[in-house]
Amino acid sequence: MPHSPAPEEDEVGTVARQGHEAFREVRFAVIRGIGDRSRDERSSWHGHRFDLSNVVFDGGGLRGVHLIGGKLFFDRSVFAAGEMDFRYSRVSGARMTFRGARSTGGTVNFRHVRFEGPFTDFHKAEFSGARVLLHDTRIAPEAMGFTRAGFTGGRVEFESDGEGGEPALGDPPNGLVEAVAAGTPGVVRLPGNRGEPTATVPGGEEDAPLNAR
Repeated sequence: MPHSPAPEEDEVGTVARQGHEAFREVRFAVIRGIGDRSRDERSSWHGHRFDLSNVVFDGGGLRGVHLIGGKLFFDRSVFAAGEMDFRYSRVSGARMTFRGARSTGGTVNFRHVRFEGPFTDFHKAEFSGARVLLHDTRIAPEAMGFTRAGFTGGRVEFESDGEGGEPALGDPPNGLVEAVAAGTPGVVRLPGNRGEPTATVPGGEEDAPLNAR
């Protein structure tokens, strides 16, 4: 559906604002529909291909979904405003891609998500203005990649910035350290703020840092 920024008029009830809010609610309803059916592990909606490529998001909720098969594409989409909520979700057996996506404003919230595979891909994604929250996540080996991602603005947090919670745990995502080194300093907050992720071996006896690949 077409997307345009919220009209500048502050007056409630203007035709332009009513039209913007109506289109926005339809977009949110579509996202809610996918989320509602993806929370039920017995749903016939699992195993299919959902293509949300080239969509502009100004909020929406896929909180608590369990992706146990199929594909969910956000390729070349733009996260421009509001909060896109993926919290408490689980990616296991499904492929989720954000290839070439742009995070330019608002918040993209991945807190408490379990990335179990086969792969969540941020190849060539651009982070230039949004706040992207990845602390409290669990990342299985080879389950996530940030190859050639661009970090030029906003804030991408693998560890909370004074808000509590745990750092991201698991395998360092493929290509993350290289992408951070090539980006603007200070955009990405890594655990310990040492320039490389702290991670743990899934199923290990205790948390232990791994060397970034």
